[in-house]
Amino acid sequence: METIPRPNSLLLLLLNCLVLFIGSTNGVEYPVTITALNTSAGVQRFVRRIGKSYASRRMESGTNFIWKTLHQTAAGDDGERKDYSRVELFIQSMKQRRTYHVDNRIAINSEYIGNYTAGNLKREFTGLLYQQMALVWAWDGVGQAPAGLVSGIADYVRMRAHLVSRSGWARPGDGERWDQGNDVTARFLEYCGKFKEGFVGELNRKMKNGYSDDYFKELLGKNVDRVWRDYKARYPR
Repeated sequence: METIPRPNSLLLLLLNCLVLFIGSTNGVEYPVTITALNTSAGVQRFVRRIGKSYASRRMESGTNFIWKTLHQTAAGDDGERKDYSRVELFIQSMKQRRTYHVDNRIAINSEYIGNYTAGNLKREFTGLLYQQMALVWAWDGVGQAPAGLVSGIADYVRMRAHLVSRSGWARPGDGERWDQGNDVTARFLEYCGKFKEGFVGELNRKMKNGYSDDYFKELLGKNVDRVWRDYKARYPR
């Protein structure tokens, strides 16, 4: 399993010159650290085409967008959002994953950056960043929510930010299950939002302290399986 580096004195000593801190206007710090080899094609491309300063600014704008989308207005035990004072990004070499996140630390694969040729690299990077930032800030029902729903919320945020590729993403009506995850579930959540403004934000707010499929009925007046059947009928494949 890939791991994201945890701070320690040796790591901080070795990477001190590779870390960028940028002060933000929303009270959260966004340090960017390069842990992959500085001579690798992915790191060189990241430095040349994206840069740590851009990444940190987009982390801040992504956080603001996510807070708004998920109706997270206040931090702390009684607030609607997690009480993180910093979110860390690592540009890291990983064997198989494009991205990875643990708590308030996220990683994007330097090899993916180096090999990406399917479109605008900076736009793809920003989309991945928004997706991973959403996983940092979104509630997961204290681990009780379906993993596919949580990943679907993250892709929904990316989709709402207009940071998805024109090809390769699920179309409305695609998929076998509402909690299939990622872009399939994101499209389903988009459909749910047609019947209640701010649906995804309200759903995720309910997921702060637990999870139940009944949340769909409370918000939409129908159980989630009925909503899924209606969705599939609306977009037949």
